[in-house]
Amino acid sequence: MQEIIAAAFFLVALVATGALFLGRSGAGALASSGLVIAILGFAIRNVLADVLSGIALGLEVPFRIGDWVEFDSSLRA
Repeated sequence: MQEIIAAAFFLVALVATGALFLGRSGAGALASSGLVIAILGFAIRNVLADVLSGIALGLEVPFRIGDWVEFDSSLRA
């Protein structure tokens, strides 16, 4: 978690520095970068959900070696 926070601060500083070099206001640059982050968040939402589901399955270990799994035969692909 500490690394994510540090990366977020680095990203904010990078955007603010870029805005200063381009002569734009810092607030406008941060607002537009927030919009880009929101778009990326919606784009990777499913990937992140799958990763977190995999981590949850790995931690909870609902199935063990030797367990029997029964599938409903009425479901067809």
